[in-house]
Amino acid sequence: MKKFKFELEDILKFRKFEQHQAEVELGKALAVEQEIQSNLDNLAQQKYAASEYVRGSKDFTDITAVLRFNEFIRTQTEFLMNKMAEAKLITEQKRNILKEIIKKRKWHLPSFSSFLFLFFVGRRLRSFCVFVISHGNQCSQ
Repeated sequence: MKKFKFELEDILKFRKFEQHQAEVELGKALAVEQEIQSNLDNLAQQKYAASEYVRGSKDFTDITAVLRFNEFIRTQTEFLMNKMAEAKLITEQKRNILKEIIKKRKWHLPSFSSFLFLFFVGRRLRSFCVFVISHGNQCSQ
């Protein structure tokens, strides 16, 4: 006996694959955001450590070195904040793509239980009656 194959199974597999790919892309975008945030946290720790190092120091070279280092940290922070804004935009785009894929997958394919209901109702009535649950009863003879 031949194994039963749902007619839209290939479409379902493709949409599952498409959803998986979108999830992977979203994960990569979130990883980029997390890496940038980690770099920002690291810069904040370095700035704090530098200010603690120079606290109470009266050596002019130490003070100027820390001031230059703070300027470097400020420019790096600005650069990373710009990259974070870009990364957040990309993440939001990937999230919207995933939402659309999920919506498309759930909207167009009927559930298996409704498919079985339609199959058995059609066989019992020996006609081409189709009862569409969401749109009321329709019958074409």
